Amino acid sequence: MIDLMPLPNNFFAGDGLNTGGYTWQRRSTSDFNQLNVKVDHNINPSHRVTASYLRETADAVNGFMAQPFPNAPGGNTTTPGTTYSLKVTSTLTPNLVQETSFGALRSRLRFNAPWETPEGLASLPRINNQPYVIDFLTITDPLRLDNDPQGRLSPNYQWRTKTSYNKGKHTLKFGGELWFVSTNGFNSFDVMPRAVIGNGAQPVLGMAQVPGIGQNQAGAENLLNNLTGSLASFRQALNSPGGRNPQFLAGEGKQRTWKQREYYLFFQDDWKVSRNVTLNLGMRYEFYGVPYDQNGRTAGLAGGSGSVFGISGRDASALFRPGAADGALTQVALMGRNSIDPLRNLYHNDANNFGPAVGISWGLPWFGKDKTILRAGYQMGYERASFRILDVVAGDLPGLRVVETQTNGAGYTNLNGLRLPLSSSVAPLATVPLTDRTQTLRTFDTGMRVPYAQNFNVSVTRSLPGNFTLDVRYVGSKGTRLVRGADMNEHNIFETGILEAFQIAQAGGNAPLFNRIFNTANSFNTIAANTTLQGHLANGNVGSFARFLNETDLQTGVRGGLLRRAGLPENFIVTNPQFASARMTSNFASSTYHSMQIELNRRFTKGVAAHW
Repeated sequence: MIDLMPLPNNFFAGDGLNTGGYTWQRRSTSDFNQLNVKVDHNINPSHRVTASYLRETADAVNGFMAQPFPNAPGGNTTTPGTTYSLKVTSTLTPNLVQETSFGALRSRLRFNAPWETPEGLASLPRINNQPYVIDFLTITDPLRLDNDPQGRLSPNYQWRTKTSYNKGKHTLKFGGELWFVSTNGFNSFDVMPRAVIGNGAQPVLGMAQVPGIGQNQAGAENLLNNLTGSLASFRQALNSPGGRNPQFLAGEGKQRTWKQREYYLFFQDDWKVSRNVTLNLGMRYEFYGVPYDQNGRTAGLAGGSGSVFGISGRDASALFRPGAADGALTQVALMGRNSIDPLRNLYHNDANNFGPAVGISWGLPWFGKDKTILRAGYQMGYERASFRILDVVAGDLPGLRVVETQTNGAGYTNLNGLRLPLSSSVAPLATVPLTDRTQTLRTFDTGMRVPYAQNFNVSVTRSLPGNFTLDVRYVGSKGTRLVRGADMNEHNIFETGILEAFQIAQAGGNAPLFNRIFNTANSFNTIAANTTLQGHLANGNVGSFARFLNETDLQTGVRGGLLRRAGLPENFIVTNPQFASARMTSNFASSTYHSMQIELNRRFTKGVAAHW
């Protein structure tokens, strides 16, 4: 790997003797290409076909994980996207028009790491034919290691039909839409094994006795570790492809193909009530199916969203109740279409999504003929679930991914002592123990509903002398059942007495609760001797102090050990002590918007207009 580094040419960097900098001009491109084709064809006077094709590509050499040195491999990005559309318009009678359209959008985004090219892969060292990368100390890594391969393909297919019919004072429109929405995304974070150079548990010996070493000791030790391949740690992520008997596999990336089925039905009537009054009446029905992973890797909580409260209970009554024991250990399970439990979904279907629309335009008979127009409208619409939120909540649950980290224990290990690939110490979907307390649990509320928004508007338009037009408008909206996440594992500082104990410690006293937790009669000295606790105390961060008590392995070697040793319940500080965070996504939010808008326009001669 070091062979990829050129000799230094900039001695303003480095120590001027053993290390130096390198200055060069790195190649970088950003190429964008577009092809657009459109065909209109009149089959006969009554039928017309329109077809279009759009192809866009964007490529960037060194646009991702750029090469640090001229001979080192670098990453790139590729972004091809294709759009197709076909529309057929048929004028069946002078007052009846039928429109049918089909559209497809396939957008792709790919971030390619340096080792995904043949040259980059060939530059990597191997153990048992398993390539790995090296994270050096103090010097620039020959290959960028701050990211990993990832990408997504988001196909979107739509079919739509609309019929328009004119009858007297009515213009009727009705039809429907069918959408097939999906996204196929993957990432390979830490799937490529990483060897982290460093002392580990065995420090460099004898360097302090080198004559004249002085302040260069740390730099010399780092340089020695780099050259000898001394390992501080080695890590590799293992993912599981799911299935009935899931296993963790080396080289397997995290991949999900999320799919959702949607359809809409609508009816609209534009009614010319009189010369001065027009009504717009409509109704729209929207259905959004519960999304799922095509390959059966949709993860949720066994027992539904109530399991997010863990051992404390099954609903919000479990919050802030130290010692509550009305629940059970949280278990992650696969569910949904194509999984081992196809009848269970992330949340229930919501089929009651009717959205009315009403509008009026009225030419007021007062203050001059055709001088003043009143317009008002109301519309209700629903919102599709975000695939990004879905991928975080149902795609990142503990159980199908584990990052194994190997350290050298009490001895010395270098690259010659590695054995690859690493194997997992836990089975997929295993129950997270109470001694973990590091992972994040997420779930959708089983009873979550489709969010919706209501839009309101009222405006008055007045024609003024001198070709002026004045518009005064009110525009408002209200969002209801909006989707947000909330952490059920808020750190309890009130019912536990931690706040009072914290205040005693801030005053320099020994709180009985902290004496019990730290197993000492002088807890203030224990806190003052720990830089982390001392910082929380000095800054008044009582919540962070409580989190430290809940998650630390201080004095016991086991997370949560301080509370356990003191005889306090596992859920003394958080509701679900298996996890650092236990987040539920549901209809927790709402929004309100109001605005007053005033607009003045003037038309001049020869097509010139002004706007204020």
